[in-house]
Parts: sequence; structure tokens; C-alpha cells
Amino acid sequence: MTGQLKQLLHDIDPGRVNDPIGRQVDAAINSFSIKTVRIDDWKAVKEFLARLFLHIESRVLRFRSCPNLDLEFTWNRCCQVLKQVYGADTQHAVIHVVLSGTDGGLRSVIRNLGSCMAEEYARNEIGARVARYWSSLSVDEQLEDSKAYLASWAHVLPLDVREDGAARLRAFFPQYLQEHPFVLQRLRTAGRAVRT
Repeated sequence: MTGQLKQLLHDIDPGRVNDPIGRQVDAAINSFSIKTVRIDDWKAVKEFLARLFLHIESRVLRFRSCPNLDLEFTWNRCCQVLKQVYGADTQHAVIHVVLSGTDGGLRSVIRNLGSCMAEEYARNEIGARVARYWSSLSVDEQLEDSKAYLASWAHVLPLDVREDGAARLRAFFPQYLQEHPFVLQRLRTAGRAVRT
């Protein structure tokens, strides 16, 4: 494995990107000041979630907080992030969860929002690092690194990716590199679950 690939895999390890970003998001959630939110008032809950979304974003991305909240615009951005959990009909699903208190209620929506935002920020950071690495290589180096990656990490790849000479991996190697930290993170989480 070339030094550049080894360095990239080191730099995008979940412990160096995903985990620190997750801790930043958790800290932002914990630092969010909550006045009172009436759970039975959907407009108040929507405003609360939109403000929380902006608070997390400003803390993690180090923006100045935005005093003039455009509730609908921010709420739509928040829903786009939450689609990963609640699907295409996010707004109605969130309304149901919060107002009925099912599936953990507002607390679970907050936890899901934080998780989704942390993953999005990690994916952006990892994508930038992979793009910088990939653009610095010649075509021969790209092929060489994909072979070296396959030799070292084939055990974490699905069988259909490895078969037939791993043509799909070679063709879409940057995308597999971008997914690498998330595969490792799932494996580590599964390993912890098996041990407990």
C-alpha cells in the first residue's frame, strides 16, 4: 500500500473524523438553551427544532448564529436532514412522533437530528479529503492504490464487489474510499454489541 493511501486511510479513520464530529454535535445539543416547549403546540415544536438545527450548524461549522430565523426555510433544511430516518414524509412522521410521544417522542427526534447532522458533516469532510488525495494521483497510481486497498481491505467489502477482479471497486474507487470510515464504524459498533 502506498504511503499516500495509508495516510488517507489514517486521516479518514472514524476515530479521527466521525467520532470528533459526533462529539461536537453532542456538545452543541447539550449547550442549546431550552426555554419551554409545549409538546402539544406543533408550531412551537417546529420552531424549537429549526432553532436547534441552526444552533448545531453554527457550533459545528463555527458560524455566527443567525438571529433572524427564517422558520420555514430552516425547517425545510432540517426535514431534508431528517429524511434519512423518517423517509419521504418526514414532516408528518416527526409531527406524529412528537405529538404522540411514541418512539421516544421529541427526545428521539433530537437524537436523530444530531446523528444525521454528524453523519452529513463527516461525509463532507471525508469526501473533501478523498477528492484531494485522488486528484493528486496519476492514473497508474490510482490503479495501484485500488489494488493495494483490495489486498488489505477485501474482508470488509461485499462479495459482489470483490468478484470478477473487483472491476466495480476499481471503477468507483473514490466512492468506496468515502464509504470506508462508515463501514469501519458499523463494524466497530457491531463488535461492541456482540461483546456486551
